[in-house]
Amino acid sequence: MEKFSTPDQFYQVFAGKKIALSSPGVSHLLKALANDDLTFEQLAIVLERFPSVAIKIIALANSAWSTPLEPITTVEAACSRLGTNIVKSVSIALAVSAPFNTSLCPSFNAQQFWTDTMLTAEAASLLVPVINKSRQILGFSEVLDSGTTRTAALLSTLGLLFIVHYYHQQAEAALKRKDKDVSTCLRQHCFDLLGIYPSDAGRVMAEELTLPAILTCAMTANMKSGSKSNDWPTIAVVALSRWLITASEAEDIPESQQPYELQESLSPPLLSFGDALFSEVLNEKVRLALFDDLGIASRSVVEVAKSIKW
Repeated sequence: MEKFSTPDQFYQVFAGKKIALSSPGVSHLLKALANDDLTFEQLAIVLERFPSVAIKIIALANSAWSTPLEPITTVEAACSRLGTNIVKSVSIALAVSAPFNTSLCPSFNAQQFWTDTMLTAEAASLLVPVINKSRQILGFSEVLDSGTTRTAALLSTLGLLFIVHYYHQQAEAALKRKDKDVSTCLRQHCFDLLGIYPSDAGRVMAEELTLPAILTCAMTANMKSGSKSNDWPTIAVVALSRWLITASEAEDIPESQQPYELQESLSPPLLSFGDALFSEVLNEKVRLALFDDLGIASRSVVEVAKSIKW
């Protein structure tokens, strides 16, 4: 096929069509799991409405990674064993990935994709209390919701799944290009071959799922849209989460090297957010502490991803 000339041309291909992009009821699941106040019993009740997800949560709780002393046979016990963050991340990942066939794109590594995605969510969870503590310095007044921010981070890269499913040949070519040219990001290779970014595919998914505006902004990397409401700090933290992962792998990044999502936005609130963030909030001591915490989280996420049949 030829490249799309504009994102709108791509969008029109799917506009008005019923696309099986998610398991039934996944929008309800996403909304329920964004609640930070769920007890293990309440979390289990939510997951029991999705048997295919609940079964894998129980299997994960009984895996070699978890190594329980006694067999775990209930969803509530599995939630208690695994912890809230792991259960939420894995449940969302399983629910949204179920309809997508990635087998026709051999270079797509589902385990690595979900490792990276769940690690982004962990980074967001680590950043939220730091950002909330300094929110007046950063130019916003409302406290960020940890559950919503974590969900936004989990959904922010799902456009790539859409491309792999519907345009597997172009996705395969883009992934192979990425292997040969590590200096260019995958999103750019997708654009060069298809004329769209994964975030453009995220727009189609968000429309189909009728997600809240804040999650739609995260999936479409639409910082400017978020800046028109109170959603922009959450979207900025999602971008910052990816920065934190890259920075931790490199052990540090100069303070001036901000996430491209922040650099490219022309919105004054976001520019001031980025300036204050790197000059006053994320000092060396804070960054090193975040790197240590993310390193601990990373080891757990990697083992979790290995234990699941994606």
